[in-house]
Amino acid sequence: MSKNNTKTSAKGFATSGFTLIELSIVLVVVGLIVATITGGSSMIRSAELKSVISDIQNYSSAFLTFEDQYDHIPGDFPDATKYWPASRDGDGDSTIEWNGPCEDKGAWQHLSLAELISGTYPYPCPSGGYIAGTNLPASKLNGGMFWIRNGTVANPDYTFSYLIFASKTGTYPNNGIITPAEAKKIDKKMDDGTRIGGRLLAPRGDDLASGCSDGADYDLSDAEKSCYLSFILKK
Repeated sequence: MSKNNTKTSAKGFATSGFTLIELSIVLVVVGLIVATITGGSSMIRSAELKSVISDIQNYSSAFLTFEDQYDHIPGDFPDATKYWPASRDGDGDSTIEWNGPCEDKGAWQHLSLAELISGTYPYPCPSGGYIAGTNLPASKLNGGMFWIRNGTVANPDYTFSYLIFASKTGTYPNNGIITPAEAKKIDKKMDDGTRIGGRLLAPRGDDLASGCSDGADYDLSDAEKSCYLSFILKK
């Protein structure tokens, strides 16, 4: 008489059990699926962070090319309407102002009209908030956007023009978007690897009371997305 894996329960119903080999196979398959999902997520995140580096480099190059061609920085360009009648002029004071003239939004319009970046960016000023993909470029990293302005929390020197990469939960796009470890990784690839040194700075998101920094450097024990990036375009 042959044996099978069918057992009879106390109530008389036939039930089927698994052998140790079968259970082992199931566990191996589940483990492979979990590893594939985890590895895939890590690869996606890595690609998103690389796209941030590429975007910063491309927008920085576009900014400097615009200044070289028009003798003014984008957004602040006082003769913009002579080249593009539907645009808006800046005041020509070598500062990209954000709390009044809205030259920070105009910077993206000028760069686009000069065909130095892709996309179309309207100039909603004085009304209209900061909207990723509408009047500010969106990042491939979910929730991220790019903002050009003078002066930041990390370095309030208003003579500096910055390219900021951040998220927005309030009025302005200056909230945390990446972890300190991710910020340091980008910093090491682009600059000196220190949080407040060189051209790439990493302030703590304005929506947070702590995180990102352990004083002068990155707080690598902080796993939250507490940092944003601020790249000095022009001093």
